[in-house]
Amino acid sequence: MIVLLSLLLAYSGAAKAPGSEPLEAPVVSATLGLRQEANGQCSEVAVGLKGQPPLIQMRDICHGWSTQSCATILLIKAQGVMEDAAQVLFLRDNRSADLVTLVDAEIGRVWPGNEHLHLSLNGIRCEGGGMAIDFVGSRVPKAVSASAHGIAGTVTLTSPDQIAVRISPKR
Repeated sequence: MIVLLSLLLAYSGAAKAPGSEPLEAPVVSATLGLRQEANGQCSEVAVGLKGQPPLIQMRDICHGWSTQSCATILLIKAQGVMEDAAQVLFLRDNRSADLVTLVDAEIGRVWPGNEHLHLSLNGIRCEGGGMAIDFVGSRVPKAVSASAHGIAGTVTLTSPDQIAVRISPKR
């Protein structure tokens, strides 16, 4: 048995306290759909602009999930055992990005032939008109048995066309 919950999110550029003034136009609305097993074990999350197909679809979320927003960016983070997963929806642009894919691409650029082994996302904060997400984890060579090396860094997102990933060895 699956429990279905749907939430409507509206963006105004600033957080509003209950009972505060209405949002100023223009307003961008997004729909967050949650399907959860009745026993509460695992969930699926789908997010997209209201009236359009979801751009973010995350499945097999069995250790919790959370959302955070900064400016026009909405983050959906799934807590993992070996690694976290996270996707962002750029509300103004109706585009999305996967943080694990962004980190993997940077690992491959800095250490060719490597990929992440595990990843933990933390330190999520609003910064410079966008969002910054710190991460730690490890990398290993693809298709070769070898020791893992620690990594740490930050993904900074301002728009779909302004994404920066900084990564370095973790000692």
